[in-house]
Amino acid sequence: MDRRIPSLDGLRALSILMVLYGHAVGTAGFPVRHASLGLAESGVRVFFIISGFLITQLLLNELDSTGRISLKGFYRRRVLRIFPAFYTYWLVMLGLVLTGLLAIPGKDLIYAATYTINYVVNRPWYLGHLWSLAVEEQFYALWPLTIVLLGWRRAFRAAGALLLLVPVIRVAQVRLIPSHQLGITEEFHTIADCIATGCLLAGLRAWLWGQERYRRWLGSWQFWLAPGLTVLAVALYVHPEVKWLIGIPLFNVSVAVCIDRWTRFPNADPVGRLLNWRPLAFIGVLSYSLYLWQQPFFNHRAHHWWNAFPWNVMGAFVLASISYYTIEKPFLALRYKPRAAEGLGAPALEPMPSQAGSSEAA
Repeated sequence: MDRRIPSLDGLRALSILMVLYGHAVGTAGFPVRHASLGLAESGVRVFFIISGFLITQLLLNELDSTGRISLKGFYRRRVLRIFPAFYTYWLVMLGLVLTGLLAIPGKDLIYAATYTINYVVNRPWYLGHLWSLAVEEQFYALWPLTIVLLGWRRAFRAAGALLLLVPVIRVAQVRLIPSHQLGITEEFHTIADCIATGCLLAGLRAWLWGQERYRRWLGSWQFWLAPGLTVLAVALYVHPEVKWLIGIPLFNVSVAVCIDRWTRFPNADPVGRLLNWRPLAFIGVLSYSLYLWQQPFFNHRAHHWWNAFPWNVMGAFVLASISYYTIEKPFLALRYKPRAAEGLGAPALEPMPSQAGSSEAA
């Protein structure tokens, strides 16, 4: 069975390309020296929204089909999906430190290995990007457990509350604890609204589709206001507090609407067709390994030949491909192999709405 949701790999590809572009600006030989327009930051936020949507869709599909969520099964699949490639990268960094080729404090290696490095300020470059993977792991640890303990209705109410609370928390943190300003949008409690937006999209998707006015709007020319709002939201990033309070929430909702459009109507417009174009979708398949391995190649302070454009791009893609085919893909194949019934589940405490669409092997 094809577990992939249309357009998501293409959206992942656009996200990682935004990150690569944002990191490439200013590197030796790259034609653009300044003003990446926050593309790397925005690309990571798109990843977060996709992650919230996809993980919630998988959990709701499981709850809808079996009446329960197996925490053991969920965490087993996440470990097989995330840990092999991540700890391969971590072990390579450790090896370079032990041989004297890199200088990375031991405590930062520990923070990275325990997925807590998003609460560390002034991270070394080679571990700096792992903050977003720490946010993802914290989400994986909390969200399925929240649904199991609270039930899906109360869990989604909690996710909705995050949309209102987190923007306020961002502004409050800079005013009340100014020493923690650098952690805003990286510490989990200051960025969780991005992931919660994707969670709510998955939870409300069936209800939204039942609203005739929304269906008509999603399929009409008026939908294109949503991509336009993402550009406006990024423009609001110029002022930090406006960004934290208005820009990021506006960006989140606009991207969520785009995800709903292009996963429902993958062939309705040129953008949808582009997102499902095989070469672009393949970049999306590589996106996790690309995100891991691009960091050593896009170091602005290094002067090796592999840190200059276009060798840095080529090097990132080569190592990402090696990582995907030798590490990611073999472990991905293990996730859905038949196994005995998983324990540590919880029965559904209330009936589930039917969840349209197939799950994706993420």
